[in-house]
Amino acid sequence: MDIGSLAAPKNPRNALACGCGVYDRAVVVSLQPFVLISEEGDMRWSATVAAADFEKVGDAGPQAARNVLDRLGRDPETAEAVGADALRVLRGIAAAGFDPVI
Repeated sequence: MDIGSLAAPKNPRNALACGCGVYDRAVVVSLQPFVLISEEGDMRWSATVAAADFEKVGDAGPQAARNVLDRLGRDPETAEAVGADALRVLRGIAAAGFDPVI
């Protein structure tokens, strides 16, 4: 797994959950500390997840990366914890699918 990977629990019984729902997968935002953010940008997991319990199931698309960056913009403490290198990778993914309106 790398920054920008989509990760899912190895054991489906350990689904990513919150009070409002269950998520099959999330975007890897940091490996140290291990941080996941939902593709929609509405949820973040860190203290309750461990990298060893997850596996890569794909790569985040540009819209998911933009949603994650938006979440990090609203959560400066997490943005600082994940670091500038992770933010640079996520910005690159987000920009890869950007079609400017002319």
